[in-house]
Amino acid sequence: MQIKQFRTGSRLDYIHGTRAGWQREIAFLKDPDPSGEVAFLLHDRLEQTPAAVWRLWLTGDRVEFPSMGRATLIGSDGIDLEIFCWPAKTALTTAAATVEGMVRRNGREERQPTTQTALETALSSQSPISVLLWPRRKQDPAPRVAWFSNGRGVEIQSDAGTSYLSLPATELQSSPDQQFNSFGAAVAVQLRGSMLHSTLTGRGLFKARGHTESNEGDSLIDTSVSIP
Repeated sequence: MQIKQFRTGSRLDYIHGTRAGWQREIAFLKDPDPSGEVAFLLHDRLEQTPAAVWRLWLTGDRVEFPSMGRATLIGSDGIDLEIFCWPAKTALTTAAATVEGMVRRNGREERQPTTQTALETALSSQSPISVLLWPRRKQDPAPRVAWFSNGRGVEIQSDAGTSYLSLPATELQSSPDQQFNSFGAAVAVQLRGSMLHSTLTGRGLFKARGHTESNEGDSLIDTSVSIP
């Protein structure tokens, strides 16, 4: 994949790349606390190929489908993975595949089979797909997720607070709760108690819960402010 843009900040990493007629954007919502909540927003679209099968490769015990456009990977250890798709009507299926690789064990090399599950759906040049990946401890509830701006923005409500994640936009984007607006570069906002944490990855602006941040240059801005 040819990387077009890569930015990294305290709350957000963003990458945009192209390969063989398709484009992918990834926004990684993160927390400086290793035990904090994280999420991955993937946005894929075809540029030249009229249709393809989109796949997300997973390793775990099994995949469950709570509702249309939703999947949960049940992990082997203490972590499950919640998967939210846009459009919400995305029809998901699974397919298993086993491959062999070489591993070194007890001083000798041997073949080791690995089985993964592909989460699949049809993808066309007229219909991009967005996917939010949310790893969580098994005892924690799944977040409440609301998409906006045709899958280029997502509002996430969890036990820790509310988060907003937005990919680059040439038009104003507004969250469903009307508490977040953004324009320009990719941005992440996390509301944690009375604190608002954000990363604005370049030229652009956002407004969230009465706080406004703007950037006239291409530099990345990390901010933490107290809000009423």
